Amino acid sequence: MLLPGVVSAYSVSSSTSQSVEDNLYYFGGNGNTPVRGDWNGDGKIEVGSFIKGVWYLDNNGDGAYTSGVDKTFNFGSTGFTPVVGDWNGNGKDKIGVYKDGAWYLDYLGEGAWTAKTKVCSFGSSGWKPVVGDWNNNGKTKIGVFKDKTWYLDYTGVGKWSSKTKTYYFGNSGWKPVLGDWNGDGRTKVGVYNNGIWYVDTNGDGIYNQETEKKSFGVRGWTPVVGDWDGNGRTELAVSNGYIWNIDMNGDGVFYVSSAVDKKPAATQTISPTQTSKPEVISSIPSSAIYLTDFGIKGDGSDETAKLQSALDYAGAHSSKAVVFPADKTIGISRTIESPAYVELIGNGCTIKLIAHSGMAYGDSLFIVGAHSYVHHMKFNGNMDNQDDTPNGVYLLTDSRFENNEVFKVSAYMLGTYKGDNIIINNNIIHDTRQYGIATSGEGGVAAWPNDYSNNITITNNIIYNCGQVGIKIRQTSNSLVKGNIITVPTSLDDDAPAGIRLYTFDGGNKGITITNNQISGPGDGSRAITSDNSLNTGIKIINNIITNSNEGIIINFNSAEITGNIITYRSACIVNRGSGNTISGNSCN
Repeated sequence: MLLPGVVSAYSVSSSTSQSVEDNLYYFGGNGNTPVRGDWNGDGKIEVGSFIKGVWYLDNNGDGAYTSGVDKTFNFGSTGFTPVVGDWNGNGKDKIGVYKDGAWYLDYLGEGAWTAKTKVCSFGSSGWKPVVGDWNNNGKTKIGVFKDKTWYLDYTGVGKWSSKTKTYYFGNSGWKPVLGDWNGDGRTKVGVYNNGIWYVDTNGDGIYNQETEKKSFGVRGWTPVVGDWDGNGRTELAVSNGYIWNIDMNGDGVFYVSSAVDKKPAATQTISPTQTSKPEVISSIPSSAIYLTDFGIKGDGSDETAKLQSALDYAGAHSSKAVVFPADKTIGISRTIESPAYVELIGNGCTIKLIAHSGMAYGDSLFIVGAHSYVHHMKFNGNMDNQDDTPNGVYLLTDSRFENNEVFKVSAYMLGTYKGDNIIINNNIIHDTRQYGIATSGEGGVAAWPNDYSNNITITNNIIYNCGQVGIKIRQTSNSLVKGNIITVPTSLDDDAPAGIRLYTFDGGNKGITITNNQISGPGDGSRAITSDNSLNTGIKIINNIITNSNEGIIINFNSAEITGNIITYRSACIVNRGSGNTISGNSCN
């Protein structure tokens, strides 16, 4: 039996002069996605193929599909990405699929959708799935990758938690690769692009002298790594969906002497492995300043004065960018204000409020200037060591806040105040007694539209452990809340914590669209999407997925569109206290 699009299937041994033979397999078909796994538990990786939910697995490891010996499963459908791992730690890899943050894992290896299929929510639209044994406990865990940012479910809880690990490793447009590059039992990260590999050999998640550059592959082909020989280390391989080049001896050279006339023209001999630092992720403007040039050490001590002085200098000299020291911690004791029209290049640097800083309720950790772009930074409010409840980060007009982490802030974690055209995208927001993301205007109903926050985009953020509300929308207009993953905690300081709240006790909201969010709750006491009163107008709540919430959607306003939502609930699915609302196509279970 041949797989779709395959003329023949065979393997060819390499030159007998090599101590370990490389392999050339034909397994798959045109349009197929190559997959790999230890299907039979022999400690070696075998090849496989996936297309439109159908899996073909080379169970006996001979590189050819044999009916009755190899395995065929139906699991998934068109639009899903295949994932493979030893989900339960029994020594055999099992299949799974991923789409837009939703994972479906064949936990017991049954090869079919059953009651034992494990369902997880981790990631969002635009993020690529990655899997590995991050902590060497014998079980495969999940993770996601986008551009240079990795989020890894380190302990295997299957959801965002305080144990989720964040790495910055890669380039925009590069493909993630995972492997045990040094044989210590832990899966480490890497990236691949058209035959060039950068692998995090020592597993620290950052670029340094241990980062290894390898050359192996063919332009346009897919990386498919594995421990092909069972020696405990990951070797490289590439496939175009049906042709596989497997570097069995790990020397970075693919050569099969007995099949020169059979090898496809696209296959080539690749130069040996070499070590180098990877290319720069993005170009840094020539007018940039580096905080290390201002004496900043990033050792966690209070460097408030030095940091503010450097930012003031950037503003006074029209610097285009401020470069923070990679993976350092800068301690502060009062509000830091960045200038307008500047890019803050975080490099994984943490801004941390020192213990007993003296900052009060209403103060903010960091204010981002107008027309600014902040990315790859961390903001730690150190809330358990403060004497009051200061806020976190505030964004001014036309600012962009992406790929950052804000955590351990007592009150408002990340907010807008009378700001317009603000983008909040792809951040992790977690651990506060009050609010995760909050938009705000001023002056009540009469303030519309001048003192409202307008055109705010809140997309693809991961939000959890926010004691009162994950996303609070207040005095805001013409804004989008889309693709966020929100985990509502068991009550911390509020009797009914909520995922998203349309807050209107001191002013209304207009033209808010809430769509394609994933909100999960603890069950009793939680509300997924809620509202206060009729001052919300032009509201759309569509195509959200809500799980394990006490109350799904509470509507205290009129003339809204509530459609296409999937809700599992404890006490109420949709509570409609308004009039003229369009409520249709929702699923309540």
